[in-house]
Amino acid sequence: MKKTLLLGSLVMTVMLWVLPARAIQSFYIVNASFESPTNVNDSLGFTNIMGWTRSNNRSGLNPTASGWGAYADTGKRPDKRQVAFLNTEDGTLDISQTLTGLDTSKQYNLQFWYNARYWTNEINTNVCHFGVFFENQMLAAITNTALDNWSEFYYFTNLVFTPATSDGALYFRNYQIATNVFSTLALDAVCLFQNSRPNSLVVMNPSFEASGEQGPGGSGLGIINVTENWGQLWDFLAGWDYWDGGYNVAAFGVGVNGNPYFTSAPVPEGLNAFFDNKAEQYYITSEYQTKLRQTIHGFDVGAVYELNYRYNGRPAQEWAPGLWVRPCSNFTVTIGGTIVQQQDLLEYAPQFFATTVTFVADWQYMELAFGTSNSPQNSATMCIDDVEISVVPEPALLLPLLLLLCSLKLKG
Repeated sequence: MKKTLLLGSLVMTVMLWVLPARAIQSFYIVNASFESPTNVNDSLGFTNIMGWTRSNNRSGLNPTASGWGAYADTGKRPDKRQVAFLNTEDGTLDISQTLTGLDTSKQYNLQFWYNARYWTNEINTNVCHFGVFFENQMLAAITNTALDNWSEFYYFTNLVFTPATSDGALYFRNYQIATNVFSTLALDAVCLFQNSRPNSLVVMNPSFEASGEQGPGGSGLGIINVTENWGQLWDFLAGWDYWDGGYNVAAFGVGVNGNPYFTSAPVPEGLNAFFDNKAEQYYITSEYQTKLRQTIHGFDVGAVYELNYRYNGRPAQEWAPGLWVRPCSNFTVTIGGTIVQQQDLLEYAPQFFATTVTFVADWQYMELAFGTSNSPQNSATMCIDDVEISVVPEPALLLPLLLLLCSLKLKG
């Protein structure tokens, strides 16, 4: 098996010894993508939201069964099928969820996507002003105007904070702007994680936790792009774009431990990991790669960065007479179009592979892509989790550390 990695220098290797082995530590948010309950019978969408407490009844879930919602009436929803909405017709309101066990000495990243209702008249505005709190700690005050088309994804934010208390409620609060002026906040794909590695860049939904619990699509397998009875595709995975490579039968989704696409390999971090399933045997060359990709911003041109991720394949097996699962071919990882890892076959292991590669940034924003082709047989799968990018400090900053390590070794 051919396997190519870009190797780092000795100083970079010292960094790997000192930094924690796992940078991302996800915190479980119940119903993070607001998929439950499935809102198929209420044209407006007012409903209780599993896992979240509502301060009044002017909140709920959209879109409706048709894929369009009265309150989520513009912009691409970021993840799966539904979003939450908070309408101020009865005044300021919030939704909240109680969290326990945060570390008050650590920094956390809170990510979510948001929008506002587009429809306006003499009493409805397409502007909303909302606050984000952890217990009594304000994390952000945001004013936003609704997207004016269906082609753009919701706005995204990444809030970095150190919790003042280990236990408390996470609040999203939409304020009534003025008497008899009503606004609506739309929310989706909430994820919370601790990132213990310094100088990390923002990777959206880095451990695929924003999609929430497995399902309800794909017969309980966690497949996202499936066609349900209402004919609406759940095509979106928060923060990531999936290119099907020209396959007619390429599915993708997120799964938890025990998902058949992972077999017995445990999810390496958090609740979810990504998987796809390519079920055509004709496209086995790199020209027809499927790709899981995201554009990363904030690079300093010429600086050295470290990319960490975990990956796996699916074991070869005959799951039905004449229908075979085989390893993917041409597993390729690129950043800014440069290949940083390439394998002829993506083979299965009882645990996900953990990989670190280093690269030099040549642009301020660069596309990260994980891609595979199919096997010559019927079906193949790649699995990805725990994606993180951080800058490697200049060697001069590590020299004292290197000398200290050498000194300790000599004394030993």
